[in-house]
Amino acid sequence: MPSYKEISSNQTNLDVTSVGSEFTTPTEIYIANKDSSNALTIDSLIIADSSNTQIATIVRGVVIPVGTALSLNSKSVGFNPKIHKLRISTSGSAAASIIIT
Repeated sequence: MPSYKEISSNQTNLDVTSVGSEFTTPTEIYIANKDSSNALTIDSLIIADSSNTQIATIVRGVVIPVGTALSLNSKSVGFNPKIHKLRISTSGSAAASIIIT
């Protein structure tokens, strides 16, 4: 089952998913810049455990221009949602939509 998250500008260590989520191992993460004038910078997109210990970095320092999106798929985004969560930090004053399938 897909997971959706809307985020406002400039987030720090926002939990996109939580440990124990009811979806299967993700195969795609789609992050769309919804802002009409500002680029979205993904300062970090990480996999963490329940105590917020970083397990892996998926992306760091990626800029998503206005009107575009970043699509990550396959083995690069796989994690076990029963024991791990996805966290994001952003800058650039842009809102975003995150879809995880």
